[in-house]
Amino acid sequence: MEKKDFISVLMPTYNVENYVEEAVRSILNQTWTNFEIIVVDDCSTDETFKILQKLASEDDRIKLYRNKVNSKICKTLNRAWSYAKGNFVARMDGDDVSTPNRFQKLMDYLHTHKDCDLVGSGMITIDENGKELSRPLFLKSDKYIRYFNKFKSCITHIWIARREVYEKLNGYREIPYAEDYDFVLRCQRLGYKVANVDAYVYMVRIRNGNTGSTNGLAQYKAKDYVLSLYKIERKDNIDRFSKQEYENKISCTQRELIKFKKARSNLDIAIHNKRNKYIMIKHTLFAMFESGYIFRYIFDSLYVRFGIKLEQCINK
Repeated sequence: MEKKDFISVLMPTYNVENYVEEAVRSILNQTWTNFEIIVVDDCSTDETFKILQKLASEDDRIKLYRNKVNSKICKTLNRAWSYAKGNFVARMDGDDVSTPNRFQKLMDYLHTHKDCDLVGSGMITIDENGKELSRPLFLKSDKYIRYFNKFKSCITHIWIARREVYEKLNGYREIPYAEDYDFVLRCQRLGYKVANVDAYVYMVRIRNGNTGSTNGLAQYKAKDYVLSLYKIERKDNIDRFSKQEYENKISCTQRELIKFKKARSNLDIAIHNKRNKYIMIKHTLFAMFESGYIFRYIFDSLYVRFGIKLEQCINK
């Protein structure tokens, strides 16, 4: 393979001892072999780093680093990016799994769509034991992603991007819980084209302890903040990010947390009772009235789902 097709895989890790070997090996076993894995461990307190050392000793494509102090996701990703040598940049999490053809599928798309700068894919959600939970529908083309991305993140962190994109954006802004969403919105603001390849080639693990399960309300507030930034920056084309403003925006009162947890609990009941329409609708309504964030999440999800169906119908 040509040197210009070299992929740098950015992989932050923290306390994922039960999953990290499977995650790394799913990259090492790619049919596309022209890559490096830049792993930065964020001061794991379990056996994660020890497992990574073993794997790095077996394959020199693994470049292993460790933060001196716990630095969280954004700084860890940017440190990994600072070592990247590839003309393409991919993301991988320490508890997820890539199918063997993931890189090949995404690189084939980038080679045949020269105007596309960043491409993701469909994702399969799995539980802690690797059992498949769902295969969410997703938008494919830049046109639809660009429009519906204003309501909900329509392209997740499981992408490959051209190096130029990371250089232009100077990596990730320090917006934990929404750094990937912010990255894609900035891509769009600067005129880069994005897409999702029509394939499910990445498995996202849903478990206790990961961002989605431990920082739910902060994640919703972070989403609101990056969307407000996007709207402001689109007008004046100036970086308006403020760490202090961000921290103020995602702060939560005890009352907000209690109401959100109740709403989230009702929504989970609704999701797990899809076959019983009465229970599903009842608990969905409870969730919507309990939290404005859940109300908007449900509305935005339905609106994006409409966009997916619209794109499918037009492309038939």
